[in-house]
Amino acid sequence: MILAVDIDGCLSNFTDSYTRLLQEETGIQLPKASDEWPTTWYFDREAFEKAGYDKVKARIIEGHIWDRIKKNETFWVKLQPLSLAQVTVTRLNDLAREGHDIYYLTHRMGIKAKLQTERWLYNMGMNYPAVIMSGVKLPILKSIGAEVFIDDKPDTIIEVATAIRNEKAPIRLYRKDAPYNRYPNWGDEVRSVGSVKEMLEKEGLWQ
Repeated sequence: MILAVDIDGCLSNFTDSYTRLLQEETGIQLPKASDEWPTTWYFDREAFEKAGYDKVKARIIEGHIWDRIKKNETFWVKLQPLSLAQVTVTRLNDLAREGHDIYYLTHRMGIKAKLQTERWLYNMGMNYPAVIMSGVKLPILKSIGAEVFIDDKPDTIIEVATAIRNEKAPIRLYRKDAPYNRYPNWGDEVRSVGSVKEMLEKEGLWQ
């Protein structure tokens, strides 16, 4: 089987690390990531608006935060794992040993971002992680022949679901549940799970 797995929001806690930088830049206090927050993908822009920042100032601050991330050689490797991430990646490593193709698709930027990501996955239990860096995932899913894909970003889920519906793309698409992607009706193309582990269980790949 060919599986493609998103990392941030599915295995790693990007939100809390980004929030800490936002607080350092602005003093704006935000809650910890949880099953109830954030309720929007661009939670930082929502916070800027509530704090009374105009769009120009907000984008400048957002740029500063991303500059800090891009210049940091350890930002990605130091992200905290989500619950069940360690045991899940260990199982994904076992699946790779059994002959399954496991790809990690992630949109990350900065110094040695790919290497940082590989080290993070290695620390989680993946011996030889296959990492692909891209913000546009549908063409990659098609090129690798992905049979199963899990992500949490609403725009990505919509794009892949549309391809499944309109192009009959042979991908089993999973939405990793989060408060920012709980739309009323995702449609039959989207399967919803609470974790990557649950996805593997539904695919009969968990032992």
